[in-house]
Amino acid sequence: MRSHPGPPALATVALALGSAAAATTLAIHMAMTQHPAPALEGTAYMVQIDPWGGPSPYTKAGEPPDMVTWRDGVALLQARAAARQVLSYPSELSIAPSGNPMRAEVARIRFTSAEFFDVFDTPWLYGGGWAKSDDGLETGVAGRVVVLSKGANARLFDGHNSVGQAVDIAGEPATVVGVLDHWHPTPLYYDMSGPRFIAPEDVYLPIGIGLELQAFSAWSTNCDGRYPANFDDLLESECVWLTLWVHLLDAEDVARYRAVLDQHVQHQAAMGLLPLPPNNRLRSVKALLDSQVTVTRGEQIRVLLALGFLALCVVNAAALMGSWAAHKSNLLGLHRALGARRAHLVGHALLEGLALGVVAALPTLVISAIGLWTLAQQQSLSALVTASTYIVGMVLAASTPVLCAVLASAVPAILACRVKPQSHGNWVTT
Repeated sequence: MRSHPGPPALATVALALGSAAAATTLAIHMAMTQHPAPALEGTAYMVQIDPWGGPSPYTKAGEPPDMVTWRDGVALLQARAAARQVLSYPSELSIAPSGNPMRAEVARIRFTSAEFFDVFDTPWLYGGGWAKSDDGLETGVAGRVVVLSKGANARLFDGHNSVGQAVDIAGEPATVVGVLDHWHPTPLYYDMSGPRFIAPEDVYLPIGIGLELQAFSAWSTNCDGRYPANFDDLLESECVWLTLWVHLLDAEDVARYRAVLDQHVQHQAAMGLLPLPPNNRLRSVKALLDSQVTVTRGEQIRVLLALGFLALCVVNAAALMGSWAAHKSNLLGLHRALGARRAHLVGHALLEGLALGVVAALPTLVISAIGLWTLAQQQSLSALVTASTYIVGMVLAASTPVLCAVLASAVPAILACRVKPQSHGNWVTT
């Protein structure tokens, strides 16, 4: 390498660039395609009901929307056919510690029924959720309680135990009853109506408060026809804007709930409130993700481009290493004349390739870390770049250039096998 440093140096650069691009892209792709909640598979199910019938610009052909109307959501909650059930929607409101308006911020809110935290098995840092009576759906008066994310608690209360502390939400007082620990499901499977690869909400409030404040959804409100003029019209409309999840214990429980869901849809259809034939689904987390386009065509093309770029870099590295080996043909021939076996020369070439890969791994790690950090600054991808994504990315960044360098070293290894021993007539003496 010392006598001809140019080709090995260029090969190192090629391998580092190609490996960094592939490692970063594959780490993000793996994060996109992972199961966000494997522990909930077989217990958590999303309810889908088609309130319109026929083709819709909001859904794929034959598929119901992944949200429900207020009428259907409340009716199924009141049927109490599931062990636990969650009706929720996202919004945005200002929040600040009471008496400290300087810390006010506009936060992402989720108005939800009380069993959200049980159904999705959220981890707790302090306290817990609220009672079902605080939802306000039966009494008409919601409890003034709130659950904060770990991040929101850090910003509002410097990370201290804030249970029992008062906050102002849109000017209304509420008491903190719980703080979630780190919770980052990716994609955001429990509500697929908005961005799928962002962090969960910062603030959780009883759904009844959303009704009192007449807070619209911050994400999608899909209507087949006239858009409601106000919040009261929205409650009576055929617009879908809430997600409904249920917790079912076993296969019998699933079958029983399917029967209740079918009965509800048929009853509503008989009253002229739902179209015929009925079109409803009860989907597990995996089945829901399979029905959605969580990995777009563009993302698949990016993966193929990254792998293609890596292959191009490996080919260039192999050509450079072959050029470098050609410069050493006389030396290899001399080794052969002195009794070196082909296997020894091949092993030496592969060992040099391994050393080259180890050297290339260092800049690959740096470039990949910078790439992942840059992606983490984008809000639409921030939830993807977690600690596990960094670990996967670094493992790929460390191993890819080594494997590719050994593969590229096959060219000088083959050249080494073809070198013939130098004859005595070719030796030069001085």
